[in-house]
Amino acid sequence: MNNLVIVLMSSLISGVIAAIISGIINVINNNKTIKMQERVSEMQRKKRLIENNRIQWLSETRKLIAELLIECSKFNILNTKFKNYTEKLNDEKEREKLINDPSKIAEDYKKFSETYKEFLEELTKIQSTITLLRLYFYDEDNMQHKAALKKIYEINHAININQKFPSESLDELVDIVRKILADEMKKVEGV
Repeated sequence: MNNLVIVLMSSLISGVIAAIISGIINVINNNKTIKMQERVSEMQRKKRLIENNRIQWLSETRKLIAELLIECSKFNILNTKFKNYTEKLNDEKEREKLINDPSKIAEDYKKFSETYKEFLEELTKIQSTITLLRLYFYDEDNMQHKAALKKIYEINHAININQKFPSESLDELVDIVRKILADEMKKVEGV
């Protein structure tokens, strides 16, 4: 009977030891699993954040390009009006008409100053939009960003020398940005 008690005690002790070891291994594995799940969760959170930022960038860029096109169109119209007023003042016959009709001088001066004010406001908007776009296309190693920046600098140069924007230049900028936006959207979609 003594042997039987020893065998039973041994079995019981080995069962308890096995249960303790198994419990410890389960705790270790659970901790590893929890840490792995936390890492995966953090990676997914970062991925969502990057995707959301990229979507916001896409939306803002699209909006800024649309604003720039509208502003450039307005600028071209106002620039033409402004130049027409200037040419009118430089024309001798027109100056003679103005001299003979003082009320016309006041009327033309009012139109001229209103146009000039609008012209300056539009110029300020364009400069602001261009600055934002230059910040958005920051990656000079990216050939598409570089091409977009080149077109933006061309527009900026045209403003600085008070020149109309060639519509081809604006169309080229739209095409470049459309390609950039499509590529970025593919990244968001994971394609």
